[in-house]
Amino acid sequence: MNPIELFKPRHFQQESFLHWYKKWILGFAIVFAVILIIVITAMPSTGKTKLGNIHVFKVWQHNNLHHVVNNIGYLLVTVGYPWSNETQSTEVIDLDNPDNKCDNLQPFPIGVQGATGHLVYGNTPVICGGLFSNESSSNKCYIFGNPTPVLTMHEERWHPASLLLDEGRTIWIVGGRKQEDHDSSEILDTFRWTTEPGPSMPDGLAGHSLVQIDSNKVMLIGGHDGSVSHNTTWFFDFRSKNWTRGPDLNIGRASFAYGLIRDSSTGSDLVIVSGGLSNSHHVVNSTEMWVVDSDQWKMGPGLPFSFYGAAGVVTADGKSLILIGGGNAQNYRELDTLYRLQCFNLDCEWTMMEQKLKVARDSMVAMLIPEANVTCSID
Repeated sequence: MNPIELFKPRHFQQESFLHWYKKWILGFAIVFAVILIIVITAMPSTGKTKLGNIHVFKVWQHNNLHHVVNNIGYLLVTVGYPWSNETQSTEVIDLDNPDNKCDNLQPFPIGVQGATGHLVYGNTPVICGGLFSNESSSNKCYIFGNPTPVLTMHEERWHPASLLLDEGRTIWIVGGRKQEDHDSSEILDTFRWTTEPGPSMPDGLAGHSLVQIDSNKVMLIGGHDGSVSHNTTWFFDFRSKNWTRGPDLNIGRASFAYGLIRDSSTGSDLVIVSGGLSNSHHVVNSTEMWVVDSDQWKMGPGLPFSFYGAAGVVTADGKSLILIGGGNAQNYRELDTLYRLQCFNLDCEWTMMEQKLKVARDSMVAMLIPEANVTCSID
């Protein structure tokens, strides 16, 4: 027999064995992967404030952002009023170093004001809603650096309030304006990029705020119903899914800056609201503070000018509220200033920071980011 023919059958047998062996390994890998996905999806979430059925944790690594916290943080600011290419620009401000200038960031895909946004998974900015220059509102959500919407909300929403829940995976968007003020809410799943209806609010509002008080309770503050600015507050309990009245503000207000900070001396948690639109189109410069679990709001330090549409961001250490930009009611110009509020023994004080916005704006989206891996230069 030809030696080649002698070995040919064995060679084919070996190939056949290897072929079936590889197919068996591949099949086993596919089955294992499917089982793993089912098990992970079925795992209960550890997020105590979960509203939706969000269980799977996915980290979205972005080229421009890292998950490393400095002292008080980096501030990302984008979009806002007036509508222009400039306000579509994105800027990052180093809150620790006023000389650190960060550039080369992509602009936001659309020009809107009164949008809302959060940093999901600790490193991906998501921005939803807002009002266009033609006075139509948006129901789209975008992630930073992607010109294509990742999600379409059930409703168009301008000046809604929102809260980041479920360990940074779920965004609860509440209220906002289309042609009327919504009392509806929706729960955005940023893993599957889907949305589902959430609990309705007690009133249809825009320009209000949501502050998480603890793992079971959220506070809804102020807002405008199309006629008046409200001084009411409401608590939402995640366990009972019910709203109950909270202590009234001293002044009805909408489109104000807000945040929950910790008193540096006493350790008390304080909810801060500052500025905004009151009734009869009156713009205020006052600040109010509520010590968590107390029965009333107290007046705090005002600013030297009346303003609206400023953003409020709490620093990484939780001890300061940064007030960013806004509209100055005295000259009707947008502001580029940053102010910092700190409290000691429940005595609070505003100080102007050296940092400034590159583009003056109001009704912007601002959020704290852990660290900016961007091109920076020292002036």
